[in-house]
Order: sequence, then structure tokens, then C-alpha cells
Amino acid sequence: MAKAYASRSSGSNTADVINFPHGAGAVVKGPGEDFPSVEIFIDNEKLDGYFDFFADLDCRQRDCEQCGYCAKIAEQAVIINSENKAAVLKSYQEILSKLKGGQA
Repeated sequence: MAKAYASRSSGSNTADVINFPHGAGAVVKGPGEDFPSVEIFIDNEKLDGYFDFFADLDCRQRDCEQCGYCAKIAEQAVIINSENKAAVLKSYQEILSKLKGGQA
């Protein structure tokens, strides 16, 4: 990670420098549950200029769903291993439902 920072480049996969528990192919654990592993690839080149959008903008004053900027960039730059994607999304939805219902 220090090399990527010093060279101002992380190569092609930004997920390599994000603190996932087991690298880019993370195994995420919920409360007492195992989530399916997932490989995440974030195309560094598709993030060029991403932060420029925020230079004169206070995101705390905007509605994320109405803005859609981050979601649009994520659609272009983030690739999730399709083999496990449905299982991972289902696991997260189950946890979110439990949290909303006060069960977790």
C-alpha cells in the first residue's frame, strides 16, 4: 500500500489498497454468520477525476439517491465476482432486514 501511495498509483485494482479483511477477495462475517466470499475489482482508471466532483460540493447537504453520482461511478468501476454476487447481496439484505427490525 505504501508503494501505491508513493507512486500515486495502485495499479489497475484499487481494491488491492483498500483494507478488506483478506485482500480484494474478502470474506465478510456478519453477527454469527458467514457470508459467501466475493472477489471485488475496482478499476482504478475509471476513477480518474472521481474526487474532482466533490471539490465544491458538500455531500452532507445532498440526497444520495437523487444525486446518483457515486452509484453511476460504481456501476462503471466496480466489478463483483458474478458467481457469488447474488448470494452476497442476499446475505446483506438479510442482515439489513434484521438490523431494521431490531433483531441484530
